[in-house]
Amino acid sequence: MNVLNYIQENLNNNNHNTTDRTISVILLQEELWNKFNSITTEMIVTKSGRRMFPVVKLEVKGLENHSMYVIILEFCQLGDNRWKFVNNEWVQGSKSEVKSRSEYSYYTHPESPNYGGHWMKKPVEFPKVKLTNKQPPEEGQVVLNSLHKYEPKVHIIKSNPGHEPETISFCLPTTQFIAVTAYQNESITDLKIKNNPYAKAFAEKHKKNKNDVNRIDNNINPCFEYGRPQLYEHQQQNQFHHSYHHHHTYLPYQEPHDSGANFTPQNVQQMFY
Repeated sequence: MNVLNYIQENLNNNNHNTTDRTISVILLQEELWNKFNSITTEMIVTKSGRRMFPVVKLEVKGLENHSMYVIILEFCQLGDNRWKFVNNEWVQGSKSEVKSRSEYSYYTHPESPNYGGHWMKKPVEFPKVKLTNKQPPEEGQVVLNSLHKYEPKVHIIKSNPGHEPETISFCLPTTQFIAVTAYQNESITDLKIKNNPYAKAFAEKHKKNKNDVNRIDNNINPCFEYGRPQLYEHQQQNQFHHSYHHHHTYLPYQEPHDSGANFTPQNVQQMFY
């Protein structure tokens, strides 16, 4: 079965047979997803493709052990509006002229097709899907529009030779996210660092940078003359002016105009995979 042709001819037009409704899909790590979802999840998109965190992990039940199934993850764009981060929250902006390319929004699980017994014996995970903003995508990538909201949806297609394919689909609203080229919400950055096992090195660097900021603040004389902070010694003054440059750099919420930045939302995205 040509999966892409089947999708374009059937799933997009809601013109497909529905398989047994006893099939169920459970989102795993839902508690973690809820933490992200409560403050609006953000996922990085890059030209080379960036993997997701959290990873979509599912428990599938009710399949026929000896029937063959293809499992596909679709990224559905929710509306045509762009989103913007204002006053520490995401709000809808104006309509975008950029249109979603549906043929680039599907990711077929690499173990497809496979027996129902195979899919049910362990969680169905999508750790290798990569999000990109470049067209056409490479293998294993899906194309998303930056600053648009998406909702993953899983399609389970029963595809036994000689029989008409049957499909059942499940929306995953808890996994909704906004595609970004750099994290906007510092709380999302903190959650990713705290929960992503691949971000331990950046977690240590993040902690060090915060300590540096505190140390810089303690060097400032609380006395003021003519409305400007004064330092106890000329040596401290030089240290202050040198350090203040880095103080500005380290704060994630500052505008990233400093070319010498060591820790900004733009390069925090590099922590993942």
